[in-house]
Amino acid sequence: HSFPTRRSSDLIFELRVDSIMSVLREEYPEYVNMRYGYDHVPTDSLVSWSGQNGTSIVEYFYGDSAVYAILIDNGSPKIYELCKPVQLDKDVQMWLALLHNPSSNHKQLDSISNRIYNSILSPFISKISNQSLVIVPDDILGYCPFEALVTDQNNRKYLFERYAIRYEYNSTLLIRNNQKQNYQYSLLAVAPEFSEGNVTNKLIASRSGELEDKSYSPLKYNVSEATKLVDMFGGILLTDEEATKKSVYEWSEQSKIIHIASHARATVEDMNTYIVLYGENEGEWLLQNDILNHHFPCEMVVLSACNTGSGRMLKGEGVNSLSMSFRYAGAHSVFSTLWNAND
Repeated sequence: HSFPTRRSSDLIFELRVDSIMSVLREEYPEYVNMRYGYDHVPTDSLVSWSGQNGTSIVEYFYGDSAVYAILIDNGSPKIYELCKPVQLDKDVQMWLALLHNPSSNHKQLDSISNRIYNSILSPFISKISNQSLVIVPDDILGYCPFEALVTDQNNRKYLFERYAIRYEYNSTLLIRNNQKQNYQYSLLAVAPEFSEGNVTNKLIASRSGELEDKSYSPLKYNVSEATKLVDMFGGILLTDEEATKKSVYEWSEQSKIIHIASHARATVEDMNTYIVLYGENEGEWLLQNDILNHHFPCEMVVLSACNTGSGRMLKGEGVNSLSMSFRYAGAHSVFSTLWNAND
């Protein structure tokens, strides 16, 4: 007797998932361990974490017909049905376009920003008792700088004036990725140099200044930035030919903070994401796959480059960014950017 079609298709799907997971476990063990290696964190643990840290957790979820928010504050978690996904997507896309344009109309920008705030935070903002917030975004909200949301359009007040905000890719990371360790070095500062020969007069020196031949505009200040940090805090400085992937691997696991000042590439169109290090081709640079397949147990990574918090949106995963990669690779926190950073 043959199995019903539905059961056969389910079995085929499960076999494909198992096959994909096997490849991931072999190729990217650090990522799989952090993303899938833990049991689901009980809600009571998140409530306890919130109380102990004086921090409220707001986790968003995109449904088929509505966007929802789960608020973990004092007491039991509360679920709020907020708005329609289609209208929110339109508003967010318009808001992000205006934010990326320095000549945008401020009144239009504030109006859309306030509309988004009223859609996704205002319905339950009075229930938040702490001054620190953890935002766990979903879908297009992963591109949003919540700090810039206008809470009062008449007086031009912003969300960052009321709350200290941090972001997470999933709430499990709050509990599972905070093991403390002793570090040999306070800082690892990495700043590859870029020669004048790699620049054209038409290109403004920003930290994503990629040309068609994959050469990069010179950065006048990234080396001095890294040097001054080491002067202030001590640690390891890697510049010019010392700023290699091998050296980053060698020093990173014993460094409390990793600071990388360089060019970076991250787009919403593809998965070709990397940080430029010393070398002439991508294989010598720090690719996203390299990050996911290495262990970075530092307390903080600072990505002083362009668009390190941006990337392609992956359903069920979030924004596939360099920032996300370092977080899943073990970094306790990541300081990243959502747009180009002029040198």
